[in-house]
Amino acid sequence: MTAVGIGQFLKFYQRFRKHLHAVELFSGALLLFVGALIFVNRLTWLAGKLNALNAVVLWLEHALTGAK
Repeated sequence: MTAVGIGQFLKFYQRFRKHLHAVELFSGALLLFVGALIFVNRLTWLAGKLNALNAVVLWLEHALTGAK
């Protein structure tokens, strides 16, 4: 099964490779931002801002699994 998917992955990786530097910069900035929030003891601020995503996650869970 891996042998079948490796070709598709390599094609994807060839196209995605030109964006790796941007991904590295974004993830580094995000890491610095979260580290600064931890340093100033404001990580709960980020949790409050991301609380809206909880509704989306619950909706997706219900839509994909039929959970109640």
